[in-house]
Amino acid sequence: MATKKKSGASKLAVWIIVGLLMFGMIGFGAAGFNGTQRSLGKVGDKTVSISSYSTALQNEMAEFQEQIGRDITPQEMQAIGLDQRALNRVISTRALDQLVTDLGLSAGDERVREQVVEISAFQGLDGEFDREAYAEVLQRNNLKEADFETSLREDAARRILQEAVLTGLTAPEAYAKAMVAYLAETRDFSWARLTQDILVSPAPEPSDEDLITYHSENPAEFTTLAAKSISYIWLTPSMLADGIEIDERELRAAYDSRSDEFIQLPSRLVERIIFPSQEMAENAMEAITEDAATFEEVVENRGLTLQDVDLGDVTEAELGAAGPLVFSLQEPGVIGPAKTDLGPALFRVNAILDGNVQEFDSVRDQLNLDVALDVARLKLQISLNRSMISWPVARPWKTWPARQICNWPLWIGMCNQKAAYRTMKNFKPLRPLSQPKIFRHWEH
Repeated sequence: MATKKKSGASKLAVWIIVGLLMFGMIGFGAAGFNGTQRSLGKVGDKTVSISSYSTALQNEMAEFQEQIGRDITPQEMQAIGLDQRALNRVISTRALDQLVTDLGLSAGDERVREQVVEISAFQGLDGEFDREAYAEVLQRNNLKEADFETSLREDAARRILQEAVLTGLTAPEAYAKAMVAYLAETRDFSWARLTQDILVSPAPEPSDEDLITYHSENPAEFTTLAAKSISYIWLTPSMLADGIEIDERELRAAYDSRSDEFIQLPSRLVERIIFPSQEMAENAMEAITEDAATFEEVVENRGLTLQDVDLGDVTEAELGAAGPLVFSLQEPGVIGPAKTDLGPALFRVNAILDGNVQEFDSVRDQLNLDVALDVARLKLQISLNRSMISWPVARPWKTWPARQICNWPLWIGMCNQKAAYRTMKNFKPLRPLSQPKIFRHWEH
């Protein structure tokens, strides 16, 4: 048995507006309308995420619907301008975040930590911060720890600026005077050019003893450091990748091993209420169907909150035995009861998300390059270990004058993401490397 509810319809309206907005932004440089799209655009260096816009739009709708006492349709939402109001709000917020960054304002790690441990959803039964609860709640809401903590840091920094502006915060008088004195301070001076022509008598010629003394006291002016001219060859995996042929079976194996990346299954935004018995679940479903109670009221009667029953974005397989029933809904609504490992349950689907499948042929070139680079890295490592690299005559040579070099090794070394060149004593490393590379030199 299934029925559409007001809250589900409202969330569906939000997703319709988000979809229309993304579709309309394709011509303005958006990445496209697909299952992996996560942002609407940027304000400066700050990304405007779809989730932040969706949250702002839901808040605008909830506030307006509370005022008029009924739900509104997507057409009414656009006619009233709630979608633009929500978009303007998130853009203004990100613009303020960019200003805060430009001003160099930020909240420290300790402040972010205090905010995290104070959130009740992240606390255990003893009232203390629970690391597992923290990770579970974020995962259930499709949030990464780094993104969540960045949002807390940005919120705190934004409040610093807002409070300073709204409260009319002024600098101490002594500080202001010191700054003005420093910026406005000037110096007046007179000067005259002195040349040899105005001397009463010419400067005496230095003697041999004077020259010898000056030479011995200023050796740096007359000393050139020993130098060697180095010819070297630079070899990286990308230089070898183009010439490496990858077997079709290897490409297929790489595609299968990265199936989570290329195959995104259809999913649903789902909420679930567990009941102690089948009878209680059926009675609750009947009340919802007959409009005697709302889904929210049933959640409240169970002593829960909407956050407690929110499963987030789930696939059919993740719902277990209830998956086929929940996914049989063709539009948002409530369905059940369905048997689960925890007991009979009612499910509310708030949004239907299509999957995104990238077929093997569409990612063949990417797979070929990735596998070729892996093979090239392995070949470079093996060649380095055996000192058996064959240097092509056509590979470009470069010459580099190096000073203060002693005891150069024949091989500078194989480097990875966590290492830099292994160079000789008293010679600074050139720079860190982002991937394995080989650098061989000859001294002249």
